[in-house]
Amino acid sequence: MVTVWRLGKTKVIRLLGIDHPATSIRHESTGPTNQTPPMPAPTLPHEVVEMIIAHLPRGTLKACSLTCRSWYIATAPYLHHTFTFTAGRPGLPRSQLGPLSKLHELGLMSLMKEIRVKQGDGPGSWFVPEAFTYLDLRYFSAFTNVHTLALENAQIRRFVPDNGRYFEHFSPTLRSIALYNPDCTPRQLSHFLSFFPNLDDINLDHIDIHIDTLADTNLVSFPTPKLGGGS
Repeated sequence: MVTVWRLGKTKVIRLLGIDHPATSIRHESTGPTNQTPPMPAPTLPHEVVEMIIAHLPRGTLKACSLTCRSWYIATAPYLHHTFTFTAGRPGLPRSQLGPLSKLHELGLMSLMKEIRVKQGDGPGSWFVPEAFTYLDLRYFSAFTNVHTLALENAQIRRFVPDNGRYFEHFSPTLRSIALYNPDCTPRQLSHFLSFFPNLDDINLDHIDIHIDTLADTNLVSFPTPKLGGGS
């Protein structure tokens, strides 16, 4: 770990054009004994550090995060901006939500701004209510700063009429939603979207709409989202 930290620090020092301390020490030792010791490299203001970090590629961000604690804090929101759930062990839907406990343990839930769920179609779909244990649902509800939600092959019909139990915590911050091949009726889709009143953007792709009036009998009318962030 020490070696990785030093390599990351060296890469950042070269990126910023700061003389390495070891070089300054060698120059000092070859000069007169009464030579004034070199000044240490100046500390960049935190605002400048944030401006630099905001424009760095992911590989350099990882190097910056290993430099020191303050730089790790500055890079963390960019390194942990997006989380993607992908299919893991087939036939075990609960295993796909396993990463939630690790994210919660590391305190990364509040940093996530984008959540993506990738899953197979039909029988291969695993993002369903049955996949959530009590703890999984508790951890999933800790995503409180998400701006973008993308669901692939969303089984909306299996979440209604309890949409709020699984998705209402996204309501205050969610600005963009993308549903790829959602499985639902028109009223179920409207019911689902109504939980996010501050949406600026809705992307619906390959809609698999079902006409099943019996499935809608327990759904009450909801206001439509105010596209444009409530304006």
